[in-house]
Amino acid sequence: MRVNFVSRGHGYGHAARDLRIMAAMRQVNPGIQIRLASAGSGADYYRSRGVEAVDLGFDDADDMGEAASWRIWRFLYEHADADLVVSDEFLTVPGFCRHVLDIPNVLITDWFFAELGRPEFDAGLDNAGEVVVPDFPEAHPLSPATTAPVWYCGPLVDSFGPQRADARKALGIDEDALVLTVAAGGRPDRIAALRIQLQALQAWSGHAAIGDQLLLLSDPPPTRGRVPTAPNIQWVGRSDRPELYYRAADVVLADALGFTSCELVANGVPVIASVTPDPDRETRIGFTERMDTLERIGLLTRTSTDEDPAKLWDLVQEMRRRADGDPVSEDIWADPLEVATRILGHGRVS
Repeated sequence: MRVNFVSRGHGYGHAARDLRIMAAMRQVNPGIQIRLASAGSGADYYRSRGVEAVDLGFDDADDMGEAASWRIWRFLYEHADADLVVSDEFLTVPGFCRHVLDIPNVLITDWFFAELGRPEFDAGLDNAGEVVVPDFPEAHPLSPATTAPVWYCGPLVDSFGPQRADARKALGIDEDALVLTVAAGGRPDRIAALRIQLQALQAWSGHAAIGDQLLLLSDPPPTRGRVPTAPNIQWVGRSDRPELYYRAADVVLADALGFTSCELVANGVPVIASVTPDPDRETRIGFTERMDTLERIGLLTRTSTDEDPAKLWDLVQEMRRRADGDPVSEDIWADPLEVATRILGHGRVS
């Protein structure tokens, strides 16, 4: 069976979950041939893991534009002998597969236009054999305006390999230090992401001891002045193995709009989720419901960058006390083998 898999970048989250799906596909069908394409940070992620992938050659910020669609279509056209096409959030792929290539396709997405007040654009998804949503059904209270079948399989999470003591030893962090890791999203240069990082820096500079550690999974912002730094502050940069920094942390401050919070809660890492949307960027319907589901488990609380940095420091202390280091045994996460089996069921038998 030949599968063309087009994986979005926009941070490492899409590529990470797609890699899990592809691994499960190979378990279900050991003889499968997967031809993978990605771009931007997705292509970077696959390179860092030694995974062969065609680099489609566009940046994260341009991945929904017309030029990006043409490059994706060209890749699919050049490999038109596929039995199935899987696309993670490239929304023009289903129509191209059905009307030009006549190849079955499955779309993976965790949002719909209806949730942004533009349901008429969901009609483009009608061409998918199925829409797989790696999210909680409660996070999608509005029915999408598509005739394609939609399956809410739950978030695809992975177990973090290193344990706390091993992660801290690898990073050279004292076992007794208070550690806060900041994960401000796949594009840490966004206004909201910068505000999240600034709030953490202010809280740390005002309250942390010299032996504590603030780990920012971002490059320091370009500035003509002095970048905030101290022995207890580390600008880690974008890491292709963030789980090492998550596991080393007592608490993670995360951008609540992404799915990092799901992975952290599933691995027993306390989370402070910052509900700080970007200016002029709509927050979709269902966002609050996803946070409600995670908060019920008990390892997540919410904050906003509008709050005093001292309040953030208090939350760090509170969430640190909740940590037990054990994964949360809630039956709310996706089974990768089930997801892979269902996706492959849409392919042609060659």
